[in-house]
Amino acid sequence: MTGPKTSRENAFFNQPGENTNIAPVVFTSAPANSSTGWNKATYFQQLGDPRHAVGSAERNMEQEYLLQGMVKGAMTAAAQIATKYKIGISVRPTGVLAHMGIESGNPTKAQEFKNKTSKELDFFLCDEIKWEDIGAVVHYNPRVGWTSGVRPNGAVKVSAAAQVTDQEWLKKRTYIESVRLPTLKSRKFDERLRFWPKTEQDWNKLRDLFKDRAKEFAEEDHEYRFGHYKEHAAIEGPYIRLKARPDVNMVGDHDLFGFTKDDSGTLIHDATFPHVQKALQESLEFQAQHGGIWNWRPSEPFHQEIKRKIMGAHSPPNGDPLLHFLPSGVLRAAFYIPATERLDSVWEHPGAATWRTQTFSGKATT
Repeated sequence: MTGPKTSRENAFFNQPGENTNIAPVVFTSAPANSSTGWNKATYFQQLGDPRHAVGSAERNMEQEYLLQGMVKGAMTAAAQIATKYKIGISVRPTGVLAHMGIESGNPTKAQEFKNKTSKELDFFLCDEIKWEDIGAVVHYNPRVGWTSGVRPNGAVKVSAAAQVTDQEWLKKRTYIESVRLPTLKSRKFDERLRFWPKTEQDWNKLRDLFKDRAKEFAEEDHEYRFGHYKEHAAIEGPYIRLKARPDVNMVGDHDLFGFTKDDSGTLIHDATFPHVQKALQESLEFQAQHGGIWNWRPSEPFHQEIKRKIMGAHSPPNGDPLLHFLPSGVLRAAFYIPATERLDSVWEHPGAATWRTQTFSGKATT
């Protein structure tokens, strides 16, 4: 008698066209019996660029940034693989809302699915998202009147539905102000949420996400329900799940950015080190879903735009730094520098300080 299946070959397994997967992708694991945070305490105390002393304000804010970007088990797994194969590994930070799901054994976001994980702003745009499911991968039409039980017939793959008019956004804003906010306030969510729309800047953030979700829904819904991702996708309300794990939501994955040559930070092609990618894909703690984004060569305009946004999101002055595991054992926060195709420590760019405001120590020193 065999045990339950724990991995799957995704749509891109040994196939050209996207980041080729060279190994089946782990999609389930048992929660750890004990915390690696206690078992490997010394490692976590040493996180960050050693140019700053442990306990200094600079080292503290870097450590805080790194710890909120990845669960500890995945962090130690990536560090061990980087040291074993003498290769730098860079990873995009995973939203902290996904950490609890990852540590509970939820599957991480499959490569086929381009939808983003949910955040607090989605809670205002979709009435069906549950508070406890913020951080899960979602798929919904943010326009007024949509429900998961009322969907288009799917005859049009991509249509004018991807374009959001000012009237549609104003209608949604009116609905949020008159219906959604009073409902949430009556349930005390105004006291629990970090985000609550008050200023025009707040409303602009909601408007931008409204447009992104509408475009995402219009361009991807047909593929999930009728197209080549149908065999992998299970639509459950406003969530996209794996057919292999239809009982639980997907959460954000540990998203490989690229590999670098030794401690230099120079980016090198994934194909140079397939055994490293395979180790990260087969790791129960890390569960890489694909190769490095830096190597991705998408052909579809929708996916090309996704890559363009990702690459620009990790560069100075305002980008979110990557987690960069060096074979020497150092884990640092690093920026992607397009001009040189390398990763620099954030401290090489002192004027790029936006990331510091995401940490407790950073806020305390500004």
